[in-house]
Amino acid sequence: MITLQAPTRGRGVALLEDPLLNRGAAFTSDERDEMGLDGLLPPVVETIEQQAQRAYEALDRYGDDLARHVYLRSPSGHTTAATLGAGLLAWAVAHHRHSRVACWLAWAAAVVVAAAAGWSRVWLGMHCPTDVRGRASSW
Repeated sequence: MITLQAPTRGRGVALLEDPLLNRGAAFTSDERDEMGLDGLLPPVVETIEQQAQRAYEALDRYGDDLARHVYLRSPSGHTTAATLGAGLLAWAVAHHRHSRVACWLAWAAAVVVAAAAGWSRVWLGMHCPTDVRGRASSW
């Protein structure tokens, strides 16, 4: 089993944005309190090995090499979640409103939200522009 020492720099969101220090759900409850991570991580504490096992299981669900490659290269889901959420909201507005203006505004807002989510991931340094563009074009 790999034992990692707690990082000595960064707190809260700054710590989670550093890929060399972020261990995701592997931070213990004490480390989460000490480093200001309460509410920023899932409530479950998992070892690095458990997280890796979960990732391998997700990867195995894809049937071919191309699908696995897209899974590994795609953004972490923020852009996808924002796109789906905004699209669902736009669909609901368009479905229940018979005004063409309301429909156009709902769909325009969905596009803006999805684009803003993708752009924010690039701006924060979490993904490359090609990652976001590739994920968007896969839809």
